Amino acid sequence: MMKPAVRSAAESAVLAVLVGFACLWLLISAANAEVEASPARLTVLSLGLGISLVVHWTYMAIALRRDGRRVWLWVIGMVASVLAASAVALILMNHSDEDPPR
Repeated sequence: MMKPAVRSAAESAVLAVLVGFACLWLLISAANAEVEASPARLTVLSLGLGISLVVHWTYMAIALRRDGRRVWLWVIGMVASVLAASAVALILMNHSDEDPPR
């Protein structure tokens, strides 16, 4: 079971991913619309997607630090594998013992 401080950061990271998926969905649907999409709308959705990804990485780093794990190795893995390393980290934090490996 996650510690409350870790759970709070992990929930914020998951929320950031959901916002990113919403921006991606709206961006793809706007780009594929039969009517030409507004460049301003596409720009705002693209910025929202990028910002939500950075916020996700930040909250995951906070959760990993609060759980006592090596932050930089996980962040490099999250950036390289987009969201796969985040899913693995959340699973490990959820099923970890009281004393995580260092």
